[in-house]
Amino acid sequence: MQITMAHGAIWLCMVLLIGSGSAADVPFVFNQSTSGVAGYTSAQIEQDHTTSPDLAGVPIVSSPSDNESLEIPITGGGSGSGTQEKNIGELKRTLDARVEPDNPRVRDEAVVLALKYPGEKTIDQIVSIYDYLKNGDESKKGWGYVSDPRGIDDFMFANQTLRNGERANCVGGGDCDDFAILMSALVESIGGTTRIILARNNSTGGHAYTEVYLGRINNSDSGGQVEAIIDWLKEKLDADKIYTHIDTDTKDVWLNLD
Repeated sequence: MQITMAHGAIWLCMVLLIGSGSAADVPFVFNQSTSGVAGYTSAQIEQDHTTSPDLAGVPIVSSPSDNESLEIPITGGGSGSGTQEKNIGELKRTLDARVEPDNPRVRDEAVVLALKYPGEKTIDQIVSIYDYLKNGDESKKGWGYVSDPRGIDDFMFANQTLRNGERANCVGGGDCDDFAILMSALVESIGGTTRIILARNNSTGGHAYTEVYLGRINNSDSGGQVEAIIDWLKEKLDADKIYTHIDTDTKDVWLNLD
């Protein structure tokens, strides 16, 4: 199954799920009742977002400017309690540097996984990477969760995560942002376009995950291809729901790889 990629896109688009702002990038679930989404108007896409029980309380994507700051709750109590402030531009640059899709170790890992389904940027290759990081294979365990030091967001380089995994006989380890960084790195390394979503609230801290760009869903040939990819994913993963974000203006579709 061929996957459409963005032309000339930057390696990493970092956006923030913070529940406010004027962005038109809304959560959207492809389920058994959705069909003909290529013909949806912006209002129909927004209505599906607001009425879907699967998306209750899930905000739209907002992209703050680089000079804004983000207050992140510090959990765990003790001397590390409270909040820490991060500059958005600095956070973007940090994550972008950590993804490093051209690192030889990262590239080698991605190529081996993609070669199970040879071709030019296919959805099979994306699923191969996702399944490997989640579940491992016959020789390695899947992802191992390890928390950051209290009060510190420690973003590991993708190749560092792979090296740690080799020592522990697993695909890699760390917290959610380390998983998102490695996922983005592997997908970008075989030509995909990704972005990292940072979600947060004021009590339990935050979460990070990767999305991959599928293409633009409209009445053109490429729009039909996006819906074909969604249908293929439902069958391949035996899932009746596929979680995405859709830009209501451009109809760009991003697949959730959480």
